Amino acid sequence: MWKRFKRAWSVWKVSNSSDPGACEKQLAQTRLELEAKEKELQRLRQECKHQQQQAGEEAQRSIEATVSKWIQQLANPLSQLAALRYRVDQGGEVRVDDVIKLAGGIERTLKQHGLEVIGQVGQQTHFNPSLHQRMSGGDVSSGVAVRVRFPGYQYLGKVALKAIVTRAEEES
Repeated sequence: MWKRFKRAWSVWKVSNSSDPGACEKQLAQTRLELEAKEKELQRLRQECKHQQQQAGEEAQRSIEATVSKWIQQLANPLSQLAALRYRVDQGGEVRVDDVIKLAGGIERTLKQHGLEVIGQVGQQTHFNPSLHQRMSGGDVSSGVAVRVRFPGYQYLGKVALKAIVTRAEEES
C-alpha cells in the first residue's frame, strides 16, 4: 500500500513539475520497472512449471516403486499358480488346498498394501447399498439382514467390487 502511495505521489509531482523532461524520465523509469516485473513474472512462471514437472516425475517414480514392490511380493505365488495351471493343462491333478494357500498368500499381500475385504462368506450383516449387491431378484432396503455369499473389495476407501448378498432368511 505504501509503495503505491509513494508511486502515485511521485507521478503527481512529475506531472505538476515545470520541467517538461521530468515526465519523459518518469515514463521511462516506469517502463523499465514494468519490464523488470514482467521478467520476474516470467521467471516465476517457469520456476512453477519446472516444480510441477518435478512433482509429477516424483509421483510417477513413487507409483512405480510401489507397483514394483507389489509385483516382487506377488511374483512367487503367481509363478506357483502358473505351474499348477500347467499341471492341469497337461492332464495332471492339483490339490485344492494348494490353490487355496496360493490365493490366501496373494490376498494377504494385497491386504498389506491397503486392500480391504467387504464381508466374509457366510457372515450376516445389514444391507448397505454402497457396499453390497443383491445376488438375485427383488429389492433389499438399507438395514435389512443379509448374508454374504461372495466378499467384495475396496482399496483406499473406494469400492472395487461390492459384496454379493442374499436376504438372511433365504438360506440355500
